[in-house]
Amino acid sequence: MEVAAAWALIFGTLTGFRSMLPAAMLSWAAWHGAVLLHDTKFAFLASPITAILLIVLAVAELVVDKLPKAPNRTAPLGLSGRVVMGAITGGALAASGLFTWWPAAVAGAFGGLFGAALGFNLRQYFVAALRCKDWQVALVEDAITIWGASWVLQHF
Repeated sequence: MEVAAAWALIFGTLTGFRSMLPAAMLSWAAWHGAVLLHDTKFAFLASPITAILLIVLAVAELVVDKLPKAPNRTAPLGLSGRVVMGAITGGALAASGLFTWWPAAVAGAFGGLFGAALGFNLRQYFVAALRCKDWQVALVEDAITIWGASWVLQHF
């Protein structure tokens, strides 16, 4: 497995936690030149319009996720969105480092699937084990996703 695919797997896993947040952070970084995507298949992520749209979607997801009737991330629509976003962000990471994009896209898609299942199960476990509210565990998941995506973007 090439190194870009390993990074994409990590980034995809974070996408499984929050489908839009890693993509928004990647797009913001690309827009500001910290991630170089301008001459790649993923150049659309460097657009200010894309970055702003993804940020709005990420903020909306952060809010909706705390609501009692929030949709389940493992439902077909939520899960497929995480897989697609994992593939896009994984491929974009690889392309920014001049690696072949498609193995990283596959790894990112798998990461999105894995992260959705991991996040779902961990959240249920900690809500029960700590006897706390779901939204409280969700805030920790938000923080992990923000920190993790920042770490990947700084170290890739």
